Amino acid sequence: MKMARELGDFAMVSALQEYAFAAGIAGEKKRYLFDKLRDRINKRFKKIKPTIDQIEIAKSKAVSFDQKTGWKDNKKMHVGTYISFCLCILESYHDESALNISDILRQIMTLFEAECDWSEPNNWAGALAFERWEKVWE
Repeated sequence: MKMARELGDFAMVSALQEYAFAAGIAGEKKRYLFDKLRDRINKRFKKIKPTIDQIEIAKSKAVSFDQKTGWKDNKKMHVGTYISFCLCILESYHDESALNISDILRQIMTLFEAECDWSEPNNWAGALAFERWEKVWE
């Protein structure tokens, strides 16, 4: 189950790029950082080497999370909430790979903070989403 959890965690972080771009949030520096983020996550996925069963477990947990929270269909969610959620996920890992991914994500967060209406509720909502994410894995 640990491997499936890691796969699910990093898949959620990986989906941030798709969400941000679908929301129309672009820019050359952000694109560069998102590409860098994707590359680091792909390296992580290659190290995980999940089985079909682990992939299925991770998918079912993501579907369960989405059904309980409406995460996937929440088009009005502030990108800051998603970034905060991803940072909460990454804080539960203490290896160099996760720290590198976290650093890139913090650089992306800094750009968003400078360009848009970032507020404390984004951080709070991301942490709350992480608590719900944790519950689907119990």
